[in-house]
Amino acid sequence: MRENDYAGFLAAAGHRVVHLEGVDWYAYQGFMMPAYLPHATPEISRDHARRLQSLARCPFVRWSEGFTTAAEGPWWYVIRRGPYSLQQCSANTRSKIRRGMKRLTVRRATLDEMREQGHSVCIRAAERYDGVGVATVPRPEEFADRLGAAATYPGVVEYYAVFRGDRMVAFAENHLQAQAAFWENIWYDPEALRDYSSYALTHVMLEDYLNRRGYRYVTDGSRSLYHQTRVQQFFIDNFGFTLQYARLQVVYGPAFGCLVNTAYGLRRWLLPAIVPRIPAVQKAKAILAQETIRRSCR
Repeated sequence: MRENDYAGFLAAAGHRVVHLEGVDWYAYQGFMMPAYLPHATPEISRDHARRLQSLARCPFVRWSEGFTTAAEGPWWYVIRRGPYSLQQCSANTRSKIRRGMKRLTVRRATLDEMREQGHSVCIRAAERYDGVGVATVPRPEEFADRLGAAATYPGVVEYYAVFRGDRMVAFAENHLQAQAAFWENIWYDPEALRDYSSYALTHVMLEDYLNRRGYRYVTDGSRSLYHQTRVQQFFIDNFGFTLQYARLQVVYGPAFGCLVNTAYGLRRWLLPAIVPRIPAVQKAKAILAQETIRRSCR
C-alpha cells in the first residue's frame, strides 16, 4: 500500500480529506477524524488539532491516543487479536457457527455482486430498527461512489458477504491498514439471522484475517456514543473480542465549545427532556456523552 492510501479511498468515496503537517484527516458526521486505524494514527498535539479545526472550519476535531498504553477507562475499541479457533468459542456458539456454515455460503464478494445486491441488504437491515436505522442507509449514489472508491483502492477496502443460494443476505465492508482490519459496516438481512448468518460471517472473517493473513487485530471500531444494534456485545460474548482502552481527545471550535460547556452544565435538566428517535436530538445527546468521556480521559 502506498503511504496512507486509506485517506485516498476516503476522498474517492466522497469524504472531505484535509492533509495538515503530515497528518491526514477526514470529515465524518460533521467533524474531523484522523484517516488511520487506531494503531497507525500519528502522534497528534492539541496545537495541531486546533490548527486543523481552524482550517477545516468544523465544530470539533476528535482523535484517540494511547491505543496500546492507556489504562482502563471510559473510551475503548472493541478488538480481536489472533490466533482464533472454533474451539475457543462456547459449545453453543460453535453449534450456531456450524449450522450457519451448513445453511449459507460466506466468501469474498466481488464489486459487481455488491453493485447488484449490496444496497438492498442495507435497506432490509435497516427495517430491524423500527425505522430508526433508515436515516443511516446510504443513498444509492453514495453506495455507488463507495464501490467506485473500493475499485480504485483494492488493497484498502474489501467486502465479505453471506449468500443463501445466489441471494446476498449479509455483508461486511472492511477497511485494511498496516496489517489490521476495521469492520466498518456490517449489514444483516433480518430474515437470514435465524440461519445464523452473523455467526458464520464473523467466523469466516476471523479465520481469514487473524489466521490466514496473520493480521495484528480486527476491530468493530470504538465505543459507540449511540448504538442501535448491540453488535459489539455480540462479538465480545461469542467470539472473544476484548476492550482495548485508549484516551479520547477532542478540540472544539470556540463557539461550539461554549455551546457544549453550557449544555454540559445543564445536562441534568436537558437529558430527561430529549425526545428519542429524533436524529438531531440524538446527536446532541451523543455530543454530551462524548464530553463526559473526554473529561474523564484528561
